[in-house]
Amino acid sequence: MNMNMSMMGPILVQVALTLVVLLYMASRRLPALAKARATPEQLKDRATYDNLPPAACYPSENFKNLFEAPVLFFVMSFITLVTGLGGDMMVTMAWIFVGTRVVHSFIHCTYNNVTHRFLAFILGVLVLISMLVVLMMRFWMA
Repeated sequence: MNMNMSMMGPILVQVALTLVVLLYMASRRLPALAKARATPEQLKDRATYDNLPPAACYPSENFKNLFEAPVLFFVMSFITLVTGLGGDMMVTMAWIFVGTRVVHSFIHCTYNNVTHRFLAFILGVLVLISMLVVLMMRFWMA
């Protein structure tokens, strides 16, 4: 498998994770909204969602998180694909980053221990910084 194809694996898994969290969010949020008997008018107000039980809120918060730091992952992954500046190290770092996001999402959507979640988050950020350093070095040394 060439490097570009190898880099597609973590990209596709990150996209799949986002969609899984979206479906999980719907499975938790819709029943909670039905139980609260929320009206369409109440749904216009963010406070209605904030008053749902935590188990219905955590997946929603995590879904939003999946459009924050992972955006940087996608940008660097696509730069890697387009420029060919990747290599085995970039693929390995991409898989590690996606692994941290899977762990972060699991923690956030279930027991939501902030310390555990933060450790997964900060590890992922450190991987993103490493990916950027590698890309920058390869770009300026090319």
